[in-house]
Amino acid sequence: MRGLLAVVLSVVVSTVGARNTHSPQLATFPRDIQKVLSLPEDQIDTGLAALTFAKEIYPYIDVAAYSSKIDELAEGARQFIARHGKHAPDSVIRALDSYYYKVWGVQYDKAPNGRATQENYFINGILDRKLGQCVTIPMLYMAIAQRLGYPVYAVVAPEHNFVRFVDPTLREQNIELSGSAGYSSDAEYAYKLNISQRAIQSGAYLRTLTRRQYLCQLLQQNAIVFATRGDLDRAIFYFEKAYEIDSKDVYAAKNLAMLYHRKGERATTEAQAERCRLNSNRYHVIAEELGWTSDPDANTRGSR
Repeated sequence: MRGLLAVVLSVVVSTVGARNTHSPQLATFPRDIQKVLSLPEDQIDTGLAALTFAKEIYPYIDVAAYSSKIDELAEGARQFIARHGKHAPDSVIRALDSYYYKVWGVQYDKAPNGRATQENYFINGILDRKLGQCVTIPMLYMAIAQRLGYPVYAVVAPEHNFVRFVDPTLREQNIELSGSAGYSSDAEYAYKLNISQRAIQSGAYLRTLTRRQYLCQLLQQNAIVFATRGDLDRAIFYFEKAYEIDSKDVYAAKNLAMLYHRKGERATTEAQAERCRLNSNRYHVIAEELGWTSDPDANTRGSR
């Protein structure tokens, strides 16, 4: 099952014209987000970063309290792994998967409106509800694993996220977390999600993201919320920062192409409209050159 960034692209396109709110004075991020963005790779805690970004959308959340919830999950997982796992990575993965799904009880949100439910895109939502989709289920899993000291990192595919346990002794490193834990090879993902060789070679999809590169995903979730609220300038500002951090991020490029197109349609002068058209075209070309997958179901349509 899928549902993430590309799903929200259609939401951006359909709702971004609801209001023409502009914020040209915006030049910085909130202080806490800026602090996270300035951290070096080895100081980025994925769970804390996700909570810090989520607080901008949910101002009422207590970041420290939610971070303690992640600590509690990590401690519970540590004890479970000690009882049921071994030191080998494959044993650790099986034990962690069992703890996450069977003990804590995380579930994929299969509701008809699940893909449109905002809580399914932010870590506080899954901590509150034990429900998520392929944005937050891997996000929280990765946050727990990192606090346990395991080398688990995010991987992006068309309309999908999963994680990878990076260990040279482990043959099956991909951990598929939508619905239940399991393994899928890169070749399976490439076929099922219609990923071209070009997109793999460019790093658009199936690339192991660093902790810092994963911040791009967090930035984009906030940007999508701003876009749906009609704040194009703020959304563009966030997507451009995401692209600055990771120029192989095909979602940032594709969203920027769409948002600049929308902004150009609402420009008040021809000069503004032309600048927006140029930017839209530039990012569209970048997305296409990276290997943007426009139809992830092309290889499997009708086979389910």
